[in-house]
Amino acid sequence: HYPNVLKNHLTERDKQFSFFAAVGFSGFSQSLSLSNQFGQVVPNSTIIQPGTPDSNTLLTFLDVKNTSGNTINILCKKEEVSLLDSTQTYMCWANFCYAPHILVSPNAVSVGPGETYSGFKAIYAQMAYNNFFIGESVVRWVFFNQENTDDSVGVTVRYQTFPVGLGEINDGEEVGLSVFPNPASDKVSFTYSMPSGSAAELLVQDARGIVIKTYALPANTSHLSADVAHLADGLYFCSLLVDGKRTLTKKVMVKH
Repeated sequence: HYPNVLKNHLTERDKQFSFFAAVGFSGFSQSLSLSNQFGQVVPNSTIIQPGTPDSNTLLTFLDVKNTSGNTINILCKKEEVSLLDSTQTYMCWANFCYAPHILVSPNAVSVGPGETYSGFKAIYAQMAYNNFFIGESVVRWVFFNQENTDDSVGVTVRYQTFPVGLGEINDGEEVGLSVFPNPASDKVSFTYSMPSGSAAELLVQDARGIVIKTYALPANTSHLSADVAHLADGLYFCSLLVDGKRTLTKKVMVKH
């Protein structure tokens, strides 16, 4: 059972490309570059795509540019480094979305010199349940020249789903985290609770997963005020870490 987005019917052509599944890709391309909604993506870098378990899909969009002076036929390959239970990934490339077992796109995209193809979409989906499990899946997406597999560029995406609401530490003591106001323009007030004797921190990440700020949370207080006036408009993830373990995450929208 696949999402409605999967409209194509796979043919025997898939078998022609099966040998690519064993091909390793290293270095970075002389002819290809990647970008997303945040700007240029460093070749062979790792990006974090955070989410919360209140959804059952995460989408990754990448633009692939031909930086050479020749037209290139580009294929897409996925490497599932690790997947949480009951999750799967789909690649959408060359106007088709392929079933999860397809590791290399059967179809290539012809991209002219200096042109960018913006039709890539990766779907990270929950299979059997309404919501994601808490944890991390790691998938590497690689784009390469059909005539020269060494001419490639890739990025590793860490799909991280964090807990929301109330959580429990092993001894049964509850932890809590609330945010006000939300959206915020100037300051955000956090109210938190944690087991006595624990060390806690508040980790603030932007939508790319980049850590913006880390606050130490004293055990003898339950409130923290944070300045967000300098932050760009957008979605941020604020996580409560207790004894080094991420226990809860809240979404905060900054809008000036």
